[in-house]
Amino acid sequence: MRKLFIVLFLMFLVVYTWFNYSSKTVGYVYNPITHADDYLSEKKAVLNLVTFNTLGNVDKAFQYFSRLGIKFVIGPSMSTDGMKILPYLKKYKMLSISPTISSTKLLNSGYFYSLTPSNLQIIDVFKKYLKLFEAKRILLVLDDNNREYADEFKSLLNVFEGNYVYYDDVSSLFSIEISQFDTVILTTIGTESAKIVKYIRTKDDDVRIIVSEAAFTPEFLSLGGSVVANTYAIVPSLSVRNTETELIEECERLLTDHRFLSIEQMKRFLSRSIINTREGYLYFTPDGISQKIGLYKVIEGQFKEVFLE
Repeated sequence: MRKLFIVLFLMFLVVYTWFNYSSKTVGYVYNPITHADDYLSEKKAVLNLVTFNTLGNVDKAFQYFSRLGIKFVIGPSMSTDGMKILPYLKKYKMLSISPTISSTKLLNSGYFYSLTPSNLQIIDVFKKYLKLFEAKRILLVLDDNNREYADEFKSLLNVFEGNYVYYDDVSSLFSIEISQFDTVILTTIGTESAKIVKYIRTKDDDVRIIVSEAAFTPEFLSLGGSVVANTYAIVPSLSVRNTETELIEECERLLTDHRFLSIEQMKRFLSRSIINTREGYLYFTPDGISQKIGLYKVIEGQFKEVFLE
């Protein structure tokens, strides 16, 4: 009887420890150039977030995650950082839930889920609108600091004539003759995209500019001012109504509400279930999360949805 009591007590202790500590402790991977850093300063977290700045030593960070028994990681936000941690997710059998990663390669790896659709879906929508715009020659301005994300946009050049340039700063564009193109597509973050639009407008005031969801930020509008008027954006619905930190909060809520025991359990759940977000019910497909991807235009200092016939 005493042995049975001890066994039951130990079982209770294991369950109690898991529920009150292990299941609430997750990794938090962030890059300080994104707004993911702000989520920490806002102190909204319900879970115990063990943080790792992607500028640090990824090997040591994941060794530490592993020692703590961490199975789930929130973040990172950028696909290039996702590629950095992918080998460690595989090695330590962990799963990442990201607010904004959209690299098709990463989302097909089996180690990443994201609240942003895959580039495969997003680029298909770019093709649709470029055809409606009757684009002839396009210039892709690719983020040199996030090539894992940006390089997938090169597939547009299989459909449309044009060229691409890697962007590090505005000087990256000095050798480009903007007037050779009728459409410029930016994959850069909001602050840099505002600088690019300002530069392009000094060279050609008529060229069509389309930004990706990476530039769909308040900073793009505030830094760009009147210069970014009439710029288009192609953006998934969750990114339209939620900031990066709000999407991170959704990632945390998913883990808080379900307290998954293993990565296999989480994968099964996401493959079979509809998840409830503040924007409604969404579900995951083999190509990433399913949600509307719309066309927006800067009108009177705001992104407003527009519709083309």
